[in-house]
Amino acid sequence: METVPVRGVWLVLGVAGCAALPLQAAEYNHKHLLTGERAAGMGGAFVALADNNTGMFYNPAGMVHADELEASAAVNLVSASVAEYDNVFGNAQYRRESLEIVPGFLGSMWQWRDLRLGASLVVADSVNEDASEIFRDVVIGNDAPYDELFVQNDYQSRTYDIGLSAAGAWTEQLSWGATLYLNYRDKDASLLQRLSRNDPQSGGQDSTAILVASNTEDTQTNLRPILGLMYRTDWISLGAAVSRAYAIGRDYRYNFIGDAQTDNSADRIALSFADTSDQGLNSAWHVALAGTWFLQSKDAMLSAQLDYFSSRKAPASDRPGQVPPRDVDRRSVLNAALALEVAWNENWSSRMGIYSDLANTRAAEAADFERREEIDMYGLGFSVSRRNAGINWTLGTQLAMGEGTATLGDIGFGSAAASSGQVDAQRRRIDVFLSMDL
Repeated sequence: METVPVRGVWLVLGVAGCAALPLQAAEYNHKHLLTGERAAGMGGAFVALADNNTGMFYNPAGMVHADELEASAAVNLVSASVAEYDNVFGNAQYRRESLEIVPGFLGSMWQWRDLRLGASLVVADSVNEDASEIFRDVVIGNDAPYDELFVQNDYQSRTYDIGLSAAGAWTEQLSWGATLYLNYRDKDASLLQRLSRNDPQSGGQDSTAILVASNTEDTQTNLRPILGLMYRTDWISLGAAVSRAYAIGRDYRYNFIGDAQTDNSADRIALSFADTSDQGLNSAWHVALAGTWFLQSKDAMLSAQLDYFSSRKAPASDRPGQVPPRDVDRRSVLNAALALEVAWNENWSSRMGIYSDLANTRAAEAADFERREEIDMYGLGFSVSRRNAGINWTLGTQLAMGEGTATLGDIGFGSAAASSGQVDAQRRRIDVFLSMDL
């Protein structure tokens, strides 16, 4: 068996231990999965309308203007994302995919005296990755090339909002609304990496030189209030909403094991790191301002929206440089959306919107071995609705893509990227959704 230099072993094991936390788009962008069939078709520019059940999620003040008290359900028939990282694992391309069916929204509202009340369940984010890949002739640092690297990546994450809403009218034009969500997020990430070299003494079969494995389990519970205002006339509607999640509980567990064989088959190097925490973290502030202009007696409307997300400083792990940070720092971003909705007749309507989803981190500011992704996403939403026999059906799609950079924790880089610590990255997302209002 070819020898594994001791310094190289410590380098690879140490870096792998710090870099084992998988990347996720939801960690580094805010508007990853748009909620609601109508709002998604408008690229999220819904805060100045919000006049159906999904208004409880965007701006509860819009509940006052709902034409009918109805129940609605939306399902993402296909929710898929692809991320590609260049010049990784010996100048190869690393590809990560997520494909699943997501129950997007379920809600209903009713009238009680002068108030509109509602209840809703929202899947605000969802990722499901399960893939294995083999890379040949892998270069890590100044070590001699490894013949093979086997990577197994399993990553599941889902965020739920469930809560109650209330809205009322101060005047004929001005309304208020409030929603209180119980926000729950569950994440389970596992990564296995096996580096091997050809062993001439074993008939040319590969034998394990370095094996690293990590697992992160993170469940968080928060309270997320949403407060909204709306001013609406026959020709214009102005809306504002503010929200923030406040931590009430967390269970975070991180484990890493590493094992390497040196030039002496009886001499092995082993590493083991662990980290636990119950320290929750409040989310960034989200402030949305929007306006809608009604055209042609409300048969058509144009909406514009700005979404501001504040910065946030996240706590590091107890052993920075060995254990990955428990959370990622966020920078403030300002996203924009523009949409047009047209009612063609009493049965058919359609809408289209464009929006930005800018990265809330900077890859260049990542600490040693920290993973970050900086990809500014730009998206398009489109949906068509048909009302028949009192049931409103909507079918639509959401497309988003972007390019940027990422740091993968300094492991897996080819020689061309070793000096910068970053690689070029691309991400694409498509969602196809179907909804029904009764």
